[in-house]
Amino acid sequence: MGIQDSVETSINRYFFDADIMPGAESIVYTPFGGTPRTIFAQVVRGEIETVNGINAAAMSVTVENHATRGINLATMNASGDKVAIKYRPGGTTREYKLMPPADHDAYVLTFRILGKGE
Repeated sequence: MGIQDSVETSINRYFFDADIMPGAESIVYTPFGGTPRTIFAQVVRGEIETVNGINAAAMSVTVENHATRGINLATMNASGDKVAIKYRPGGTTREYKLMPPADHDAYVLTFRILGKGE
């Protein structure tokens, strides 16, 4: 096992494990024209922001940069991929369109999501 395998295993085992890491939860990712699937993410919920006169939910969502356990940067379609997520825990699940990631590296992608809140 190389260092990259070790880092990937640690990310998958700890960072996205809801039993260990606060903020980790399952969300539904739907690639454009593809089948929805459940993945794990770190979700940081912000306050409601006003954007162009409309109240919008602001969230930061970090997922594994992986074809099956997360979202693969090389194959994501920024004009059509979506995630279904609750703006507040226990709230209504809504679909949000993914924009290009705000930050990324070989292991994780971080998206900023603005959309309708509760």
